[in-house]
Amino acid sequence: MAIVDDREARSRYGFRLGNPKSFRNLTVYPIFYDGPEPGFISLKEALSSGRLKIKEVSEEGTVSRLRVENRGDSPVLLLDGEELSGCRQNRALEISTIVPAQKEMVISVKCTESGRWSYSSRVMTESGTVMPCQLRGTKSISFLESLETRGRPEADQGKIWDGVRSYARRAGFNPKNEALLEIFRHKEGELKAVVDALPCEEGQKGIIAAINGAVVGMDFVASASVYRDLHPKLIRSYALDALLEKKKNMAPPRKEDAYDFLVQTTLCSRLTLDSNDRLQSIGFKGNGLVGTLLTYEGRPAHLSFLRTSD
Repeated sequence: MAIVDDREARSRYGFRLGNPKSFRNLTVYPIFYDGPEPGFISLKEALSSGRLKIKEVSEEGTVSRLRVENRGDSPVLLLDGEELSGCRQNRALEISTIVPAQKEMVISVKCTESGRWSYSSRVMTESGTVMPCQLRGTKSISFLESLETRGRPEADQGKIWDGVRSYARRAGFNPKNEALLEIFRHKEGELKAVVDALPCEEGQKGIIAAINGAVVGMDFVASASVYRDLHPKLIRSYALDALLEKKKNMAPPRKEDAYDFLVQTTLCSRLTLDSNDRLQSIGFKGNGLVGTLLTYEGRPAHLSFLRTSD
């Protein structure tokens, strides 16, 4: 069913879509949303100010867990797939969460660097990357299937490592530590050109992304200032997949394609992952899509859907 205007998208999500912008075989549709600005800040802002510290859970460390200390007065959004570098090995967030102000918590992560288990630093830093969309989709499918089959949501670490190796092969690159970050660095010149060509717009709160004319995913963040910090990372995430795809003859981008994608997301089945007084995480799967929604104090904080071949 084709959507010829934005009325249905507005009624389902409250989103307004900007005009599509393309660079080579990547097209993005800016998402705008008139809802209230939440009080959380980005990982980038929290780390750069020194208010957030992320460390190993102990001296020995645990691959799938990291300890986060928020010493600031604002909650901090950590995004699904957002990568951290340092400590014993680089890791990426398994699922989006918010670290409350003046609180300490343990977060679930997946290793994105299989060739190292030794300290390069005592605290994690921002790597500047988010997992590429295909790998994020693989992680999220594995995460939800683990909950359904084992009653415990945990993505398959082996699939993440296999994914990193696959990206390295497709990029024609052999990273020293089989590290996802090294693949991004290997493609840095091309990725920078994409980021420069597709800047964040004033008030933008998300994107719907298409590769070779087909919509592959979306990310929405309720805070415009937080999204602005995340925008280069998300562009790089989608751009890496676009760079590794053979460019095809693309049809002119149409808003109807993005609206159709939003309608398709509403056909997925949903599964509650976690819930407390302030946060709720919901997973979505089906119709060739996988998604997650994080709500904060009853309002959407981060919504993501990715096309998957699994």
